Amino acid sequence: MAYTKLSNPEIRLQQYKDALNWYLENTDMKILLVENSGYDFSDSYQKQIDEGRMEMLCYDGNDYDRSRGKGYGEAAIMEYGITHSRLLSTTPPHLQIVKITGRLLCLNINDLCRSCKDVNTVYANISKDDWDGNIATSQVVMAPVSFFKELFLPRREEINDSKCRHFEHVLYDSIQDWTKRNGHHCMFWTPPAMEGVSGTSGAKISSAMSATQLLRYRIMFVLRQYFGYRGYENPFYHGQPKKPIEL
Repeated sequence: MAYTKLSNPEIRLQQYKDALNWYLENTDMKILLVENSGYDFSDSYQKQIDEGRMEMLCYDGNDYDRSRGKGYGEAAIMEYGITHSRLLSTTPPHLQIVKITGRLLCLNINDLCRSCKDVNTVYANISKDDWDGNIATSQVVMAPVSFFKELFLPRREEINDSKCRHFEHVLYDSIQDWTKRNGHHCMFWTPPAMEGVSGTSGAKISSAMSATQLLRYRIMFVLRQYFGYRGYENPFYHGQPKKPIEL
């Protein structure tokens, strides 16, 4: 996959399993995992699947122009999951789902779910990219099913990493469309505590904050949420490269 540093299949599989095990052990939420390489490892979780705690969908979804990048593929995964999931087929469109990028841990996911309960609201942090364009951080997004179905996924074909039109840009524009339809948007007052490895750069992701950094984050929250500030610096997004990542 273009613009993807971490491609070793054994390492990626173990990271998926580690993340899935963590969410099963540390949350009581139902989990949908969608895997687009066609590799089915659901036998490792048959008990949880039989109990209705989780659902795993596996399909071959990599037959597209790889220059579009992993963001295009991730949106396709979301579309496949929403279209084919048994769990989501019984989810009312106004109820929120939590989208988390695979292999990443959101260590405070339970706290976020308890505090982000407003209906008709998309929760996602927003910032700027390196070209002064608007983005929404995509690692953790909480939104009604209808937001993804009606606004974000219809824009999927716009995503093209080779043209610097990333998943995060389309997500931001979809949120703006949502607010124009009288929906609400809110950033995370409590920052998502993310851990894992970036598939794009291979760099370790850790959003641990000191007390000073947390204070700064909340000052930025107020500026972004209520005064429209879109400054570049964001603790969860370090900017897309000004030219495509060299493989």
